[in-house]
Amino acid sequence: MKEVPYWPCTALGFAAGIGYVYSFAGQYSLWAASAASVAAAFLCYLTFRNPRLLPLFCVCAFTAAGILRMNGEFSVWQAQSHYLTGHTGRYEVIIKEEGQKLKEDGIRYKAALETVNFPEGETRKIQGTVMLYLPTQRAEFLPGSRLSVHGKIESIRFYGNPGKINLAGRYEGERILGKIFIEDISHIAYWGLSNQYQIDRWSLQCRKQVEKSFSLYMDRIRLPVLMTLIFGGSYSDIPVSVLSDFSVTGMIHILSVSGSHISLLFSFMFFIGRILGLPRNGSVFVASGLILAYGFLAGMVPPVFRAVIMGLFTAGGIFFKREGRALDFLGAAVFIMLLWNPLYLFDISFQLSAGASAGILLWARRWSLWLKQYAAMPSGIADGMAVTAASQILTVPFVLWNFHGMPLYTVIANMAAGALLEMSLIVGLLAAAVSSVSVSLAGGLVQCIDYLIYFSLWLIHAIGQWPYARIHTGGISFSGAVSYYAVLGTLLFAFKEENQFWRGTTFFIWGTVLAKVLFSFFESSSYIVLIPDLGQARAVVLLTDRACAVYYKNGQAKIDFGKKELQSFLEYYGIFSIDFLFVELQNERDPLPFSLSMPIQYAGFSSSRYPFLCATLLNSTPVRTGVVTSGQSVMLGDLKGFYDHGHWLFSVKNAGVFIDGGRGNLDNFSLPSNQRKLLWIGGTPEEGGTLDEEKIRAIDPDYAVYTGSNGVLAGENKELFILMGRKVYNPAETGAVSAVWNGKSWHISSAGIYGK
Repeated sequence: MKEVPYWPCTALGFAAGIGYVYSFAGQYSLWAASAASVAAAFLCYLTFRNPRLLPLFCVCAFTAAGILRMNGEFSVWQAQSHYLTGHTGRYEVIIKEEGQKLKEDGIRYKAALETVNFPEGETRKIQGTVMLYLPTQRAEFLPGSRLSVHGKIESIRFYGNPGKINLAGRYEGERILGKIFIEDISHIAYWGLSNQYQIDRWSLQCRKQVEKSFSLYMDRIRLPVLMTLIFGGSYSDIPVSVLSDFSVTGMIHILSVSGSHISLLFSFMFFIGRILGLPRNGSVFVASGLILAYGFLAGMVPPVFRAVIMGLFTAGGIFFKREGRALDFLGAAVFIMLLWNPLYLFDISFQLSAGASAGILLWARRWSLWLKQYAAMPSGIADGMAVTAASQILTVPFVLWNFHGMPLYTVIANMAAGALLEMSLIVGLLAAAVSSVSVSLAGGLVQCIDYLIYFSLWLIHAIGQWPYARIHTGGISFSGAVSYYAVLGTLLFAFKEENQFWRGTTFFIWGTVLAKVLFSFFESSSYIVLIPDLGQARAVVLLTDRACAVYYKNGQAKIDFGKKELQSFLEYYGIFSIDFLFVELQNERDPLPFSLSMPIQYAGFSSSRYPFLCATLLNSTPVRTGVVTSGQSVMLGDLKGFYDHGHWLFSVKNAGVFIDGGRGNLDNFSLPSNQRKLLWIGGTPEEGGTLDEEKIRAIDPDYAVYTGSNGVLAGENKELFILMGRKVYNPAETGAVSAVWNGKSWHISSAGIYGK
């Protein structure tokens, strides 16, 4: 009988339990754990009669375990000193890791909280972590440095827009409570080094020493690429243009220490050990020790941790002659990581790393055989293409959700430049090892690496300039991701299943799911309204089959919400160009920090001072501009817009969207007689407000959406809507709101906010 892959099933069930608790904020978790336990007990009984049910038993049993583990994690998170948010005091902290240099002259540290001294004189022990922002990059501290800082812990605002990396889960996993901004360096007192984070301090000092020795022989632009290639870490020292080339070509993964680094290092050291005459198990032992040391040197961040654990399991498999259980090794590594910290599950680097490894193990060998057999490819090319393609297959939903596009030439870029960069990695580690023995030899190796990286960067840049190097696909919904994995799972089962009946059934299920996805795609609505969560700012996106219009009001926000949130929000919904952008400027006095990096056909402004107020936007993208005055109309295919004293009415046939500008009055604003299905969008009124019961009856909206002003509602107006039977939404509370016109009525829903 075939060996059962119980470790992957264990990891899958454990992850499902964690995901359930996190998605539903712990609701009914004990009931869910009990149900999973009962199912596991029943399957345990059935497994004695049919061993093929063992994977299902593992899934159910460890789903219950994952639920309980995540509940424990929630308890730890709730025990942190959350009450400190918003309080000013003198905090004693310990630096946890290397500081990250910011684009402006500043540096950011993660610091563990020890004690707080309040202004009243009370001193209290506390627990948690803060992001510490210092005003100058010259204020560098080693991990383990004990500081006394005076400041205020400010809360971290997570915006409820889909298609963003889940920072809430990452921060919760690292126990980060808030931020402290230090404006004056005199507010910091250095109290020396503590006994904590000594390994992190040692690894950072080693990396700095290697970088210093390499800097004598290598170009200053390519040196950060080599250091990130070898040790991973921050991208802040790499030029933005270089990072863009890596991203466009799908090569960005190689700048993060992962399984490919560990497997390459293990293979190289095992090979060297065999050449030097070490016995097989001796070579495995030495290579394992070096893998562990390399992991600590690279900082043991989540992808490194997973890669090191899997590398050690693989070494154990070779030691005990169990080389064929790589999928079990991966499952065990994932399970151990999630047992250690369940919130690794929501870390994008962990998701991509584990997904790529699983894809290679499940698909690479099969695809390589197909390419050799049916395409008559040479073995080396077939293997390279199969591994590159297989590493992408399970990560597609994560890539689409977070980055809204796919690189087209990944296989070519990996085969052309990947080998050179991997060679640079091995030679770089060798140079780092010999630098303490022979500086001249290390220098010669580094100069060779400089040429290799120069040629690699040239290749990556050249491929990134090819037409359609990155395909803009938009994001993927949760149901779309489930359908995608259902299709992959049924296909994998069908190709492995020898019984013709089950194979046919599987293909039928696969065809049904695929047909449903295609049907959902083609039956999409012709009128969609999207309202993102932008804090103090306000945006409304109006989308039809033939046009896209965007309304934006800054609301005195000091953050570039265009770059920070709106750009990603638009790309998630597959919007990569705008036909008409309107920016409300009536109450603006200072230039807006607002930009968008996408084609805009026409931008309208409510003030003739827009060249001064919107210089950031006008410099970020070429655009035709003009002033929109009261009484003016715009025609965008079947989308009609009418502007009057700060208010907009956008309509398609009898479906309308009324955007309340929050100023002036509505006495002179009359709706067309055929406007019967209306969506009202507004925020905190200015200049005394615009609404009363009579005016709400005149507008007669089906729904009301409050947005802007960081979620602060005009309470009396909200109550009026509710009393009149109109449902009210607020993106600051529910996440981004989407309204779909189905031809007869509005269907409205919200995206939700991470961690709520």
